[in-house]
Amino acid sequence: MDGPRPVTPDEFDGLIEMLDEVFTGGRRHMRDAFPLLFNVSNLANLFVIAENGRPVSHAGVLVRDAYVFGCRVTTASIGSVCTLDEYRGRGYASRCLEAAEKKAVEDGASVTLISGYRGMYTRLGAIQVGRSLVADFEAGEPAGGVSIRRAERADIDVLEQLYEREPVRFHRPLEDWENIVSAVEARSRGRHKHGIFIIDSEPGSPAAYVAASRYEWQDGPHIRMDEYAGCRRSIVAALPGVAGALGSEAIKMRAPDWDAPLGALLRAEDVYTAREHLMGHTVKVSSIEHFFHQVQPLMEERVGRSGAGALKCATSLEGLYDCWVGEERLTFEPAAFTALAFGQPETGDRHSRPESVLDRVFPLPLPLAGLNYV
Repeated sequence: MDGPRPVTPDEFDGLIEMLDEVFTGGRRHMRDAFPLLFNVSNLANLFVIAENGRPVSHAGVLVRDAYVFGCRVTTASIGSVCTLDEYRGRGYASRCLEAAEKKAVEDGASVTLISGYRGMYTRLGAIQVGRSLVADFEAGEPAGGVSIRRAERADIDVLEQLYEREPVRFHRPLEDWENIVSAVEARSRGRHKHGIFIIDSEPGSPAAYVAASRYEWQDGPHIRMDEYAGCRRSIVAALPGVAGALGSEAIKMRAPDWDAPLGALLRAEDVYTAREHLMGHTVKVSSIEHFFHQVQPLMEERVGRSGAGALKCATSLEGLYDCWVGEERLTFEPAAFTALAFGQPETGDRHSRPESVLDRVFPLPLPLAGLNYV
């Protein structure tokens, strides 16, 4: 066994072939599906275990900042965790996963988002978090006088300007936008169709955009909304047209609880709605020390400078998270603190403990992974 360690440039093509085999049976190129993760600039964050000179297990991490109501929170998005069939049962994937998280924390990450839901992730301390309202829209024509068109490379400036106004989002450099749009254009020509649609309130006046994905399942095609930005009313009006453009009978729209204007618009529509956790990830606060430092400005806004100054934290030798509220110490398992920090639809934010100033600080929102999904 060689690893876990970062993949070498000479191994990169072999790694992609292994991932294509595991996740798509060789039908799809993972490099096109996840252009930010599988980028030559990110090789130091692609952890592998090799046998006989070739990668047989992998976990990749993409470290990016997220803006949460003005706070810059460094996140680690981990995905494509796998092992070839003949090497399973040896703990290889878990070792790669742990190495990826450790590297991300060393690089300043406080929060880890792991794509999917597996026992391996919950054993690491990651859980499903967040609250959202989900609504299904039937395909049809765009309403309210809006029109939609597919985004192209020439529209990157429009997409970036709409996205940068969102209060909860990822920091997305121009190079990331260029890689994303190129990959979406390539994928939109395949069986698994995807699209970024610019929504014009009138010809030549972009008001919003929606990124959506169409997947083929046994019961037919399904579409999910991956990301949105801009005018909420225009987004809701455009959804039936997006579903039709991607050849599906309906589209699923998800509004995080922090986005109250969008939630109100969805409730006003004559569509099916339901309450769910945020899509696609298990989440862990991987470094409580980094986390408290990064959300300090928001703490000060919610409980004042003196209240925020009274909050201290540390990770114990046993891996537990200790929080001091003045002289009082509260001790959390990482999963329990993550539930407090971001909320859960099933249990709420409170646990079996007295109310404290922490309940005035948390929960905080998380951005939808969207086009940063790995």
